[in-house]
Amino acid sequence: MASTSSRPSDRDRFVALVLWMHGLSAGDIALFLGRTRKSALSLCQKAPYPPRASMTLAERQAALDELRLVRAAESGEFVDGGMLPDRVFTPRPLNGNQTIGSRTDQRLSVG
Repeated sequence: MASTSSRPSDRDRFVALVLWMHGLSAGDIALFLGRTRKSALSLCQKAPYPPRASMTLAERQAALDELRLVRAAESGEFVDGGMLPDRVFTPRPLNGNQTIGSRTDQRLSVG
């Protein structure tokens, strides 16, 4: 697991983005990666996608399908080191506090 003071690795960026599109909270992603919530949220904010709460399940599934395609490096090894189960490449519905208008989404749309 990465240290909170270290620069995020490609693996951490990839894992954070997949878990974010899957529907996990920034806090859960932070626990998984051994980072702070703010650090995990920063990784998610830099995603090449619109704010998650403004995306439909189908749009999030398309993003996860794209991420699954780039998951394997040219060497054949997984960017995530094989740590992500297949089920996280399917989006789950967002909780009420993860929808448009929540404080997290207001922060996401700022940058």
